[in-house]
Amino acid sequence: VAARLAGVVAPTLVVMGSRDPDFPNPAEEAATVARLLRGSVRMIDGAGHYPHAEIPDVTGTAIVDFLRSIAG
Repeated sequence: VAARLAGVVAPTLVVMGSRDPDFPNPAEEAATVARLLRGSVRMIDGAGHYPHAEIPDVTGTAIVDFLRSIAG
């Protein structure tokens, strides 16, 4: 995936759980990916690796808000 990040041109939202066990520092990982994608980050507090399944109301709202922000 890392090799293809530079090719992404679409507006991007990185959604990550604050307790994602796959990363020692989920916020840092999300910030790095967002920087590489020229995107933004929405951390889902208390969620793990699957914020959309663990905390769907907060995650869904974050995604809808992002989509609204780019629909011009």
